[in-house]
Amino acid sequence: MLTFVAICVSFFAGIAVGSHVKTLSFEGQDWHIFRWDKSVLGYRPVMEDALIKPGDKVIMGLHLDSNSFLEDKNE
Repeated sequence: MLTFVAICVSFFAGIAVGSHVKTLSFEGQDWHIFRWDKSVLGYRPVMEDALIKPGDKVIMGLHLDSNSFLEDKNE
């Protein structure tokens, strides 16, 4: 019986830790959504309350700080 309780506690602790790691690694990032705009032949940012319709070309982008990248040694 004690083994069963230990397994259940470990299982639910794993779910809690996994949920927290998922939030930190994916949902906590600075994501932006872009929609294709034919008038400029490129993707434009979508406002938060905008409606995305079926058939729209959209991509998700993540803002990265370019200062954190290593400099190219070939330059």
